[in-house]
Amino acid sequence: MMTMKIHPLCVALSLAFATAACERPTEPPPPKSEAPPAAAPQSRAPEASPAPLLTPAPVAPGTEAGALGPVAGAERAFVAEAAASGLAEVEASRVVASRTNDSALKTFAEQIEREHRSANEELQRIAGAKGIDLPATPEGEPRERLNRLVGQSGPELRRTYLQEFGIEAHQKSIELFERQAREGQDPELRQFAEKTLPALREHLTQAQQMAGSGGAAGGSS
Repeated sequence: MMTMKIHPLCVALSLAFATAACERPTEPPPPKSEAPPAAAPQSRAPEASPAPLLTPAPVAPGTEAGALGPVAGAERAFVAEAAASGLAEVEASRVVASRTNDSALKTFAEQIEREHRSANEELQRIAGAKGIDLPATPEGEPRERLNRLVGQSGPELRRTYLQEFGIEAHQKSIELFERQAREGQDPELRQFAEKTLPALREHLTQAQQMAGSGGAAGGSS
């Protein structure tokens, strides 16, 4: 049996390596990375439901912007007749005031022209807001009376003016305006008729008094 000899140098080296290995400090394992704590769930505010769309109310025929309400046929007839009569009164009074030498008749004609012009302008404003077109000049029977008057002069001019425009035309206008004030469906036109009636009645009374005087109070035409 063969005996193996171990060289003393090899033994020394082995011991040295073993000692070094035992003296090497043991490194701690790297710390485990901790996951960040989960954030607490946030409560979400309830989403607001969209506001409902507003549907405009239907517009009735005849109530467009600027109109004050539907105007019936009877109301339109009143506006047309009142406008034609008022225009004729203004024109006839202007003619008489420019031709007569009768101071009382001239004063009366100027009053009629001024007050009927004011009423015509108010009626024009009301009718325009309701979409009703008014004539720019007298039409129908008022135009016929005006044509007769324009061709006259002197006492004939006075008689025609007082009888046809001062008395007869105002009697018709008073009847027309009283009916509108009593039966009218449009509040503004009814109010206009009520407000105008006192002046129409006063004009009629003045014309009747002047026609009865025969012109003696104010000189000759």
